Amino acid sequence: MKGQTFYHSSAVYVKGGLFVEPVNAIELLGVTKRFGEVVANDNVNLTVRKGEILSILGENGSGKTTLMNMLSGIYFQGMPGTL
Repeated sequence: MKGQTFYHSSAVYVKGGLFVEPVNAIELLGVTKRFGEVVANDNVNLTVRKGEILSILGENGSGKTTLMNMLSGIYFQGMPGTL
């Protein structure tokens, strides 16, 4: 058990026997972005916890850059969903 991390429901066991609730660094809920008739992202939900490393993979035109632009605030104003 020494030096290991164990997960139990929504709590994380860390060194010293403490249980710590995970902290969300980023959370997108129900985000949609359209360019005219084209739907780039539809009802996207994304949660990234503090300390996580995440990669977004997909084919060309799958909405990766649009998702990152929404996350950075470039496209977010006036869109449905929660950031």
